[in-house]
Amino acid sequence: MPARVEATLLIEDLVKQQEGETIQKSGLETESDQKSDQKTESNQKSDQKTESNQKSDQKILEAISKNSVITIKELQELTGLSESGVKKIIRNLRADNQIRRVGPDKGGHWEIVGP
Repeated sequence: MPARVEATLLIEDLVKQQEGETIQKSGLETESDQKSDQKTESNQKSDQKTESNQKSDQKILEAISKNSVITIKELQELTGLSESGVKKIIRNLRADNQIRRVGPDKGGHWEIVGP
């Protein structure tokens, strides 16, 4: 095979190889972009949950301020949360020293302590 033909074939092979690498690189960038988009969506969902939790916290605090003997069941109906959801918020509010329970479970009442 003449040297000129070999050189031409070699050049064509190199061009094809470079094009293949470019396609692979652009594919990687697309995956990277997708991962970035997923992180953004995840952050937005996290922010929405935080806002939702804050709203529920506020609803519970307001309900306790209006009725210090309010029950878990009544808080459930007011907020639309499950029993475990209400208990979790109360547990967090108590841990943050925003509310406290005075007296026994039956016959006691809630006090708002914090701001």
